[in-house]
Amino acid sequence: MRFERIRVTTRDHHRGSQEPQAFWWRERHYPLIEIMDRWYEGRLDAQWVPMRYFRVKTASGEVFILRYHELFCAWSLLVPRDPGEEADGGACQEKRDRDPLK
Repeated sequence: MRFERIRVTTRDHHRGSQEPQAFWWRERHYPLIEIMDRWYEGRLDAQWVPMRYFRVKTASGEVFILRYHELFCAWSLLVPRDPGEEADGGACQEKRDRDPLK
């Protein structure tokens, strides 16, 4: 799982960055049409940094997960895997290739 920093425009209310409306990633603009889901991490445990996650749908129909890091006021995007890439990034296949007992 890898995140990359992105620029985000938000719908700001009484708190800081509230809801994403659009984002820029790798020099491309993605307007959002829907926030499909949202969840929080680290609010009840002092050892975890508070973060907000948003599963969003773009105007072109793509779905992404955005993360807002509350301590650093920074947005990032969960980089989608390539369609042919395994969930572990190929690490299991590499291990099988080296394993003499496979």
